[in-house]
Amino acid sequence: MLGYIGIIILFALVERYTLYRDGNRIKLQSRQQYNVSIVTIILLSLLFGLYSIAITRIPYALDRAYYALTFSENWVNPHSVGLNLLYAILIRISSDPKILFFTVTFLCTLLVLLAHKVNHEAKLNTLVYLVLSEFFIYSFYFLKQAPAMALAAIATTLLLQEKKLLALLLLVLAILFHESALIIIPVYILILFADIPWVRRSSYILMVLVVIFFMPFTKVLVGLLEKLALESLSDLSFYFGNAGLIGEPINIPTTLKGVPFYLITLYGFRRRKEYIDRIQHYDQYMVMSVFVSITVLLSAYMYWMWRFGTFFFFPIFVFASQLASVNKDDKQDRLFSLLLMASLGFWTLRYLWRMFYLNGGF
Repeated sequence: MLGYIGIIILFALVERYTLYRDGNRIKLQSRQQYNVSIVTIILLSLLFGLYSIAITRIPYALDRAYYALTFSENWVNPHSVGLNLLYAILIRISSDPKILFFTVTFLCTLLVLLAHKVNHEAKLNTLVYLVLSEFFIYSFYFLKQAPAMALAAIATTLLLQEKKLLALLLLVLAILFHESALIIIPVYILILFADIPWVRRSSYILMVLVVIFFMPFTKVLVGLLEKLALESLSDLSFYFGNAGLIGEPINIPTTLKGVPFYLITLYGFRRRKEYIDRIQHYDQYMVMSVFVSITVLLSAYMYWMWRFGTFFFFPIFVFASQLASVNKDDKQDRLFSLLLMASLGFWTLRYLWRMFYLNGGF
């Protein structure tokens, strides 16, 4: 846990300062814009990869126990073409699961930092929001979803830059790692038409209606998807059927973890009239922000619903950093950023405390 706090501090320093040579001396200076070198990105990715190994619990437990077994035994994962390909490459080097955990964390961190580098709308505090959240931590044990999240980060950046073909290619790769990335497709469609007022408003209404009528809606949706005979969706009935997780009691604690995302959404609505001409793709970001908030709220019905929203964590943190940077002298913007960092840090440190001190590690 202390190691991760150290990483947070390191990322904050990298975000804020850069080294430069003054004669024979190396000095620090404040960054005017985010432009971390590729070498620094690789070093930070290596650091996260090594940290993921250092915190490994032996014997392996929970998700890591499953992935360690399937990797060492070279089993085929029926729901992840991407992970199977990664298995096939790494097993030639070593059958030790640690190489798998290191590689996934390294690659996910690398991809997200590259997305941050090429995203011209990212601000100085974007990376701080990311590292204060659980975004990078997911790569320690979500070995299918974390790569899909990282690929989605770059795909969304490219989509907003009008590089639709490259975005589509990366989206396909994300789906090959985790089939839940299919949810990105309808959200992308809404993003493409978010500038049309009636489409945008209708999408908000639709998402609110899904929250209200979630249980009957999911039963109809799953029935339609299963009739399509998509093998990759064959396990959906476990999650949404009468005997699935949808039948669990209302899960309030998980919805409370969405406070940072509710904050971004509400503040985005509040500032829209003032900032829409100063923040590019404002309405597109709002659609993604509302979607993430809705998925966390839906976790009250079914715990894993929040995982659909993780595919858009990166762009909404870019959005949050823009909201906080339009007017650096605005007390409301500063308060918003402070509350966001505090809420993200609280839930992440609480989660790490539970993992290290109650479960003994990852």
